[in-house]
Amino acid sequence: MKLKLEASNILELVWYIDADWAADKSDRKSADGYLFKLGKGLISWMSKKQGSVALSSTEAEYIAASLASQELVWLRQPLSDLHIPCALSTTLYEDN
Repeated sequence: MKLKLEASNILELVWYIDADWAADKSDRKSADGYLFKLGKGLISWMSKKQGSVALSSTEAEYIAASLASQELVWLRQPLSDLHIPCALSTTLYEDN
């Protein structure tokens, strides 16, 4: 699959995150995941169990958003280094 720059030469970086509060019944830890799309292509994703027990579904979502935010900051630098123009803001889709 090739990275294709479209006529506008501005690609939108979009991210989706979600967390499943207390998904593991044995230790009550939540599962979370995220994915990043640049234009129409998937460029990064992750899914794993959280390291600590969240006391609410809101806290589980905040933990997931925090981890995804770290990835977002990291992703924007290589895109800049490769001179891939991205919109200044990043659209976030999250279910809560």
